[in-house]
Amino acid sequence: MKKLKKLIHRFDFQINAFYFSAAVFIIALISIPIYYSVSQLLINESIVSTQNVLEMSSMNIETYIDKTKAEASVFAENLTLQAYLQNQTDDLSDIEHYIQSILNHDDYIRSVIIVAKDGRIISNEQDMGMTTSADMMEEDWYKNAIHNTMPILTGARMQSFSSDMNDIVISTSTEIKDAEGNNLGVLLIDMDYHVIAHYLQAVEMGDGGYVYIINQNGQLVYHKDPDYIKDLSKQKELQALLSKGSCFDEKNNLLIHQTKIDHTDWTLVGVLPMNTLSILKRQLMEHVIFIIIIIFLVVVLIGRTFLGRLSSPMKKLEKGMLEIEQLSEIQLPDRSYYEVEAFTNSYNLMIRKIKNLMRELTANEERLKEAEISALIAQINPHFLYNTLDTIIWMAEFRDYEKVISLTKSLAAFFRLSLANGKELVSLKDELEHVKQYLLIQQERYGEKLTFAIKVDKAIQDILIPKITLQPIVENSIDHGIKNSERSGHIEICAEYTDEEVNLLVKDDGVGFDPAILTAKTKGVGLHNVEQRIKLYYGENYGLTINSKPQTGCTVIIHIHRFLKMR
Repeated sequence: MKKLKKLIHRFDFQINAFYFSAAVFIIALISIPIYYSVSQLLINESIVSTQNVLEMSSMNIETYIDKTKAEASVFAENLTLQAYLQNQTDDLSDIEHYIQSILNHDDYIRSVIIVAKDGRIISNEQDMGMTTSADMMEEDWYKNAIHNTMPILTGARMQSFSSDMNDIVISTSTEIKDAEGNNLGVLLIDMDYHVIAHYLQAVEMGDGGYVYIINQNGQLVYHKDPDYIKDLSKQKELQALLSKGSCFDEKNNLLIHQTKIDHTDWTLVGVLPMNTLSILKRQLMEHVIFIIIIIFLVVVLIGRTFLGRLSSPMKKLEKGMLEIEQLSEIQLPDRSYYEVEAFTNSYNLMIRKIKNLMRELTANEERLKEAEISALIAQINPHFLYNTLDTIIWMAEFRDYEKVISLTKSLAAFFRLSLANGKELVSLKDELEHVKQYLLIQQERYGEKLTFAIKVDKAIQDILIPKITLQPIVENSIDHGIKNSERSGHIEICAEYTDEEVNLLVKDDGVGFDPAILTAKTKGVGLHNVEQRIKLYYGENYGLTINSKPQTGCTVIIHIHRFLKMR
């Protein structure tokens, strides 16, 4: 397990894994869009091809029916025919000749029938058995023939219907009128049902595909399978497909296209199963996978060659870096990759910077020690110690033993906290106690002239700060603010803090001064040492801020980070 983990973390293993993964990703990124683009192209091509074939077949059927209607309209305006229907002549020879010419001209026209308003019939067929009467306007089929000019699917006769494909005809009707527009009769032309199959024979819908024609009432006009003419359940299936419109039915994997046949109430519907396209897409996928494998093998071969040349110098670099504890710079052979040389140069530069930083760190630590020693020396001020001892002697002479004991304890606590067992960092709580003892000693000296208050939230009293930070600032407030004031003075120590930073504030209501006159010398040894140590511990962005005006007191803000780190 350890060997596997070590292998996984090796540079040559990871770069090989990355290279091969990137190769697979790029190949997939290129191949997948190509596959789907070509697949979509096949689908679009099938859709366009199907649409074009259906549109052409629709136009052919439309043209044929329009031609038949045109012939019927011309025949209906024949003067001889109108004269016969108006009982102005009994001669039928011209009419029968015209009917025969229509039949001779078009093999798909089965019969031409003229039904007069008074029930007389002229046709190329005999014994048709049609229902007639002296007033045909009383016959429903006659009135429907006048008003419905659309071609309809029917039996050989209007009043009956047969499911025999050879007996089914497509019938068109044209009203015959006189010059005043009065009805004289109806001209019926029956076309063989197979004329539709003739014009749809060029439509190739593949295995399982088919076309059909349905009218606006949902009645089937044409289907190559006669069972659909008889079976109402199958007709409902076709009506359901019609209701979907032109679309791709993903559920049934069918491409459906519909087109209206003008001048009729028919809709031509083509249904194309996508099985053929699925086979083509599968073959396309196989070709794409084959190409991907070939490309991948080529990439692997090239990658192994390239990565072998790269990993060899990197192993040498790895070996050299194992000696980093000695801070030794790495030397590579003259002939190497530019990137490896650049990496080595960067590593050597890092080693040199580490050496410089270590030297700077050592120098900073020395300066920090010197600053702390200076701060301690400044605090063990002979004048402060002399004045305190003089005060104790004066109290002893007046036999004020309780104050002698209290002041001596405060002095002892002050020096004990100053030394802090040799530690450079103390808690804020100890630092506050240290400055408190100092203030108690000074309060005994100045009496009612000096009061103080320490108001710091216990939530931050556990943070670490450099020792002897507050006392030099408080001493400065007494010596330069309150001591020179004619009235009593007050010192307040408080804190403001956030999750990251802390501001310790030392406020006094002494004589104040103009901060603009401050220099490194006029700040005094105490303040200078405090600021220097803060910057050494926290960085250049931290330190002291002094806010003061003459006769308004002074506020010194000690700006530190809440979590102390050497910078």
